[in-house]
Amino acid sequence: MDKEKIAKIAKSKAYVMGHIDPRTGLEQLSEELNEMSQAALKLIRAAGWNGNPTPVNYKQALSDLNEEFCDVLMCLEVLTENGPDDLYQCVDHATISPKWIRWATRIKECDRNAESRDS
Repeated sequence: MDKEKIAKIAKSKAYVMGHIDPRTGLEQLSEELNEMSQAALKLIRAAGWNGNPTPVNYKQALSDLNEEFCDVLMCLEVLTENGPDDLYQCVDHATISPKWIRWATRIKECDRNAESRDS
């Protein structure tokens, strides 16, 4: 990406950051999360991981999910700048969240249950 494009993006980002209040940011986040959810479901169908086919191919579905993921990240970035302080703390500490322990525990329990069923 050339320097002119990067500068235009930075200027646009600053403009958005200066014009989006917390409520609007949360509304946009809600919309983008919904679109990301729909894109994830479409990818499942495009990959053939269920019995509900779609005319969308896997490559397009993956691209659509990636685009929605980026939109969600942009909203989170806006909210960490302009939103409630508690939201920033949540985003900032997500990588060390105790929720990782709970998630891992659920997976381990599921694995143990599957092993005992197979025995």
